Amino acid sequence: MTNNTRPRARASDPETSHEAAASMLDTAARQRLRILAFLNDCGTNGATSNEIDQHFGWDAATAGRRMKELTDMGVVTRTARRRVTTRGRRAAVYIAE
Repeated sequence: MTNNTRPRARASDPETSHEAAASMLDTAARQRLRILAFLNDCGTNGATSNEIDQHFGWDAATAGRRMKELTDMGVVTRTARRRVTTRGRRAAVYIAE
C-alpha cells in the first residue's frame, strides 16, 4: 500500500494548519495499516467506521477519515451493506480487498 495522500489543509488556512496537516501524515499511514489489518481479520463480515473506532479506542470519525483514503487506494471496498452504529445511525460496511 502506497501513501499517496497529501496533507489536508485549505490554501486559505494559516501556516500552522498546514504544519499540523503535514505532521499527521505518519499517523494517518499507521492508522490505515491498522485498519487494513483489522478488516482482513474481519473477512467478508467487514466493519463499519464506527466499529473500527470502537475496536481501536479512537475518537469518533477517526476511521471514517481513513476509509476514503483506503478506498481511493483500492485496498478497501465500501459495500452496499449497512449496520446500525452505537448512535442508531446506519453506516456502510467496508471490506478489505
